[in-house]
This record gives sequence, C-alpha cells and structure tokens, in this order.
Amino acid sequence: MILWDEAPKQNRLCFEAVSYLLCDIRDNEQPFGGLLVVLCGDFSQILLVHQAGRILLVLAIPWARVVVFPLRANMELGQSLHDQQFAQWLLPIGEGYVA
Repeated sequence: MILWDEAPKQNRLCFEAVSYLLCDIRDNEQPFGGLLVVLCGDFSQILLVHQAGRILLVLAIPWARVVVFPLRANMELGQSLHDQQFAQWLLPIGEGYVA
C-alpha cells in the first residue's frame, strides 16, 4: 500500500511515472502495478491559477477503481463559534468563490 499525501498538488506526470514504474517492477499491467494507492489531500487547496492542472490531475487518475472517502469534520479547527465561522468563510474560497 502506498499513502500519497498532498496528491492534488502533484503534476499528473508524477502519477503516470510512478504507475509505469510499479507496473514494470511488479510485472502487472493494472494501474500502479496492482498496489493499493491512497491519495490524500484536499482538491480545494489547489491555487485557482492551476485550474487546468486540477482538470489534468482528475483526468489522469483511473477513476474506475477509485473509492472516495470524504472527511466529515475539519480536525484542524476547534469547536468554538469563531472557528466554525472561519471554516464556513474558508470553504467557498477553496472552490474558487470570493467571499
């Protein structure tokens, strides 16, 4: 199993290179040589100027074999009212909307 943190910030060529290398090493034609790869990260943290990069990354991932497990709670923020307000203000910015 490979845990790949900050995956959305990587160039799609990184994924392709690792996948081809693992396919060659393991003599297996499945994506990433048949290994379980966990891509961790927040797609909304990619800078807005890299929108084309985000699209290329999404297209580079073999989605037929992907299972998405979304997080339900922001573990970095506390439970105070100010933290919750900040979290609500921050979410639209990550999606490209200016608050």
